[in-house]
Amino acid sequence: MLENLARELIGLYREDLADYGELLDKMWEYELFLEGKTDSPKGERDESPSLQLLSRMDENFEKELFSFSTCREEIFTRLRDRKAETDKIENLISQETGIPFETSRLKPVLNQSLYEELQLLVGELKQRMGAVLQKDEVIIPRLRMELEAVKLELHRFQGAKRTKNAYEKTVQREARFIDKTK
Repeated sequence: MLENLARELIGLYREDLADYGELLDKMWEYELFLEGKTDSPKGERDESPSLQLLSRMDENFEKELFSFSTCREEIFTRLRDRKAETDKIENLISQETGIPFETSRLKPVLNQSLYEELQLLVGELKQRMGAVLQKDEVIIPRLRMELEAVKLELHRFQGAKRTKNAYEKTVQREARFIDKTK
């Protein structure tokens, strides 16, 4: 029974590893996209503000961001769902052995090959989780910079529009008679 639970846990850990690998691949692709986006040369400063805004908020950036965030959310949903299954199995193992679940404590109750595979998978999972956190530390500040740049461009565009409206002739409205006797 204990070996079957350990095999199920190993299977779940392998699925987690695959999902973390997929997430890291997507994060790597998106980071490369952001590097291309943020390193691209800016247009001439004498462009109109609306052209600058349109060039800054091009459809490709929006599509890539939406695709990345959707994929990331799907993967995290799978990981959360699988975590519930993993917790159940860990609790069953804990009940069966009579000790709180820790992979290092399973050495005396599992055969050597299962124990080593479990330890190896736990180590790889920790590495991938750390790699995801490191990528987050790179990607999130870049996204914030992009958002701030878009906000600045929008603010410039709105300021230019207000300036334009201030110097335009205002059309005199025709006087209207309002009959209040009715």
